[in-house]
Amino acid sequence: MSTRRLAYWWLRFVFSGRFLARFLTMARAEGQDAQSEQGPPR
Repeated sequence: MSTRRLAYWWLRFVFSGRFLARFLTMARAEGQDAQSEQGPPR
């Protein structure tokens, strides 16, 4: 596997994981009445 293709798959994996985590935290915050409009914890 070439380095470029490896980097492509790695980035896809990382970004999909990050977006999934952010989506889950947002969904959980909505379930808790979206506590005072503060963003997801970092």
